[in-house]
Amino acid sequence: MSNRTAEVDPRIAARREAVVTEKRRKRERWIVAALVLIAAIGGVWLISQSALFDVDRITVEGTSRLTADDVLAAAAVEVGTPMVAVNSSEVARRIEMLPWIASATVDRSISGELKIIVVERIAVATMADETGTPVLVDGSGRVLGPPGLIDGPAIQIEGLTAGAVGTDVDSSAGSLETAFLLTPGVRSRVLAIVVLPDGNLQLRLRPQGIVDLGPATNLAEKLASLTIVMGQVDQRDLARINLVNPETPVVSRTPK
Repeated sequence: MSNRTAEVDPRIAARREAVVTEKRRKRERWIVAALVLIAAIGGVWLISQSALFDVDRITVEGTSRLTADDVLAAAAVEVGTPMVAVNSSEVARRIEMLPWIASATVDRSISGELKIIVVERIAVATMADETGTPVLVDGSGRVLGPPGLIDGPAIQIEGLTAGAVGTDVDSSAGSLETAFLLTPGVRSRVLAIVVLPDGNLQLRLRPQGIVDLGPATNLAEKLASLTIVMGQVDQRDLARINLVNPETPVVSRTPK
């Protein structure tokens, strides 16, 4: 066989070289792209850890019964924490575990501010817990804490038992709705809301008098009627106001 038959066609050799060169260039491009991506990720991480993106200040809005320090303690976020490490939803969840907090919103800002906005629960009455100790409850039955957390006396609810602080009353039998619906003028006259064994409701007035509300139905109408009655009738020697039928209230007095 002659040497000429073993020689490679120059065009085939050139093609092979071109293929090898292209593979090398692709490999180099992938390496460069990977290095750029790694550098970018590293740069973002370094920037996120920079003091420029830390929590510089934390503000709290909406507190009345609680203090800003109470909310900050529950939030468990400190100034200097990287902003990207702050999970707004998780921080809000921790704050909402406080008995007095109905809801919390946590907003992060690129300016370095972490703003916490809370909505507090409103105490509407007191009731005894399982040990007989009076506790405050809101309109949903959430136990808020001891009565000393609010100014002045609160309406008592009798015939129900509250649980531990931060828990809900199992059955309000309309008593909490009644406490919530009372107008300020009538509320000042109500000493207690009584849940009777049969589930009917009564109001004990100060200095004397009973209001029979009957079943825990149509409470808005019954209490609106009570407001009108107490604004129109002479309340001296008042013994009883029957509002089982709110359209026809019946007032009785103590015989002299």
